[in-house]
Amino acid sequence: MENIRELVRQWAYLDSLEPDMAGFSLTKPDCMTGSQYLIFSYSCQSRRLAFSALYDEATKDFLVKISIGLLEYVDINFICQDLAQFEAILRQRLQSQLASMAGLEPQTLGHVFGAKKITEWDYSGCLPATAAGFDLFVNPARPVRWINGAYLIVDYSDFASDSNLTIMYNIYRDDFYGEKRIRCTPAVISTFDAKEIAELQEKISTHLLPTLEEMRAEIHETDHH
Repeated sequence: MENIRELVRQWAYLDSLEPDMAGFSLTKPDCMTGSQYLIFSYSCQSRRLAFSALYDEATKDFLVKISIGLLEYVDINFICQDLAQFEAILRQRLQSQLASMAGLEPQTLGHVFGAKKITEWDYSGCLPATAAGFDLFVNPARPVRWINGAYLIVDYSDFASDSNLTIMYNIYRDDFYGEKRIRCTPAVISTFDAKEIAELQEKISTHLLPTLEEMRAEIHETDHH
């Protein structure tokens, strides 16, 4: 592992990175987190967004981890085992990835997503800013592109307890679905399953507050165990 760290410390590309890009600030932690070596990160702390470049000692891969609130994933487009190839991918994709995370423009959403009129949904303005101690972190007016054809359209988060409720739309399945996390532990729920936005609106109107209140009770229960 030390040879990789030394290779990265001599990596000229690191010195060429802009300190600020698309509203994100650069840090170079040069530290280990478990089996992963964190090389550099662009983060926007006020919006809880981060793009992190790492080396994984277990898989021998250079990779990029995307963090959006309490959600995170490894972007397969960046995975490789060679530093020169990693640099080439970063030069090609870094700026556009940060711009996409900063805010999706309507023309970048794609025809299938656009046809659902999610960003134009009047009801999105009716979503409460706070409910049962959860804050509205992602609003349908500003969706977030996720993985495997999914877009995050609603996220109610309690960052203090690492808990949230998310609602996604998947362009391949053409459906809406929900997931909850209690203390970082995810669970798929069927409460918000829908095919059309009118059906989703009805389910949110009926079930959003009770679901968040149930989650709050679950959080309290874990506090007492």
